[in-house]
Amino acid sequence: MKVIIIYFLSLPLFASIVSEDFQYQIPDTTQTTSEITETEFYSIPYEILNFFSNERQIQLKFDWSKPYFSAWASKVQDSYFMNFWGGFARLPIMTKATWAFVSCHELGHIIGGSPYSRTELLSWSSAEGQADHFAWNVCLPKYLQALFDQEKLDFIFVNESKCLLQYELIDKQIICQHMQDVARRFNEILLYMKIVSLPATYEEFEEATSSTIFDGYPSGQCRFDIARSASFNLGLEVKRNNCWFASEEQKPILRSHLPK
Repeated sequence: MKVIIIYFLSLPLFASIVSEDFQYQIPDTTQTTSEITETEFYSIPYEILNFFSNERQIQLKFDWSKPYFSAWASKVQDSYFMNFWGGFARLPIMTKATWAFVSCHELGHIIGGSPYSRTELLSWSSAEGQADHFAWNVCLPKYLQALFDQEKLDFIFVNESKCLLQYELIDKQIICQHMQDVARRFNEILLYMKIVSLPATYEEFEEATSSTIFDGYPSGQCRFDIARSASFNLGLEVKRNNCWFASEEQKPILRSHLPK
């Protein structure tokens, strides 16, 4: 059975970027402003998986020619898979770091840990919130740090002053910026797909939930909050955000570490 995230595009903002003919798909013959080449479509998920090669045997399955917007984790008997379709990588807003986040999220379903889905057939899969928590706090920082160490990551101007105020070390300042850029892009993807109706903001936090979200997605603001708290707490053990995870022991995310 599969945990499937399918991105069908029917979004007004993309009307100025891709033709209406590609409202729900982007064929591999179509040029877009996506940073992802066919080579990177394959290589970035492999890079992500290599960081965690000792965790579990996982196979990658790709179909560059598939035009639809989809990536998902699956389990067949005792084998685990991460699956990717090319249309998703061809989204005009897609960057290498955003594609790495997609890979990290799917990996998080397999090795992200508890809490797990309470749907019987998906009981092997970490909940959506936990897959995000793993992706933002563990996986994506590792990928970005590797790029920085290879001198392939530089400053960008996304919420720059807050990242500069938060950290003294240059690598953390830059990683913080790139994580917030990915968070913004991913929120725009959710808006494009009409999965959420309102953009996430830096000025707000999602309210605490009274019960853990084991199945289904946290709100767009909550998913943005997960990314934001991770970007401002690099190298720290960050509790699960209380907008999706409820526990008597769970305290609000470390807002004392967030820039004012």
